[in-house]
Amino acid sequence: MYARNNPLIYVDPDGEFVIGFISGFVRGLVQGKNPFKTGWQTGVNEMKIYAGLFASDKDKNFFGRAWETLSRFTWKLPQTLLGVGYATVSNWAWQVDRVHFYVGATVSSGNHWGQGGAVALGSFITGGQSLRADPNNVLFQHEYGHYRQSQRWGPIYLFGVGLPSIWSANKARNDPSHIHNNFWAEQNANKRGFEYFYRKYRDDLIWNNNSNRILDTDWVDAVRERYRQNTPSIPSGNGSFYNPIRTSPAAPNYFNGSFFHQGIGIDDDDDWRYRRGGNRTSNDRLRILLSL
Repeated sequence: MYARNNPLIYVDPDGEFVIGFISGFVRGLVQGKNPFKTGWQTGVNEMKIYAGLFASDKDKNFFGRAWETLSRFTWKLPQTLLGVGYATVSNWAWQVDRVHFYVGATVSSGNHWGQGGAVALGSFITGGQSLRADPNNVLFQHEYGHYRQSQRWGPIYLFGVGLPSIWSANKARNDPSHIHNNFWAEQNANKRGFEYFYRKYRDDLIWNNNSNRILDTDWVDAVRERYRQNTPSIPSGNGSFYNPIRTSPAAPNYFNGSFFHQGIGIDDDDDWRYRRGGNRTSNDRLRILLSL
């Protein structure tokens, strides 16, 4: 039963994934589903979670991919252990339905203890049903930013970012004036996620500025200019902006009104035009870059 009656292909010599299979088998019995199917899927999920220790970003060169993997057992070891442990226990407890790999991250999604949302511990991102390993998925965009924080800060990530972020989330529940998404750790994650995916998918990226707001709009402008973004950015009507396929190298930039300029080094007329979402000339963009 465990090897689908094909032990020459499906083998588990050490019995490491038996817990996952048994857990899934029981889940199928309790939920009235095919226990063999649920048992097999839970066991496969567990194997994928462990395989995620060696998943890397294919866009990196050989040395970059080697360090991304090696650092999980050295530089990022604390959050790696917590991440693989949390994902594994969640899988055993019927909280994970699927596991996918994307740009070095291992993404597990399912019931997530009924909490929705997602949590990033090292390269392991575990969340609710809406979480997808997709560059245009709102949850993944933000949580991948946390993974990039983990890559940068290594052993101090848990105390420098993880715990402050938990504190901020709890404070937001009790204090309506505290906006968790505006907290510095969350803003930094949004920035890191946006910069990575904009550089990689700028012609097709959809970034929801309601869910993953970036307050420093001058920084957003600088990123867009850095990667020579010259296509229109057309509001979608729900706080998002997207970049259609490039049609003209000299096309003007249009901005969603939710991307408010902070007024640093820009006169009132430029600030009004920015807030209104009007197009800006090359001189306008140059003046913004010079004001950074």
